[in-house]
Amino acid sequence: LDSEDPSRYRIPLSVGEIECIRDNKGENAAKIDVIVNTNFFTNRLQKSEFFRHLLLLVTSEAIKKKHAIELNPN
Repeated sequence: LDSEDPSRYRIPLSVGEIECIRDNKGENAAKIDVIVNTNFFTNRLQKSEFFRHLLLLVTSEAIKKKHAIELNPN
């Protein structure tokens, strides 16, 4: 992250397709699976709140780009 070009930093994740499911109240809800690389999870996410927040921001942007859905990561 100390790079002069922070856009070169990559978080290894995969964003799935939108699926319609039933939530706990039995109502329709949209679900999108996000898979994060195991090594990144172990080495970064488990140890750092900063990286967990960064992952939320990056994931919300990836979902916006792939599915045109805007999420509020806050």
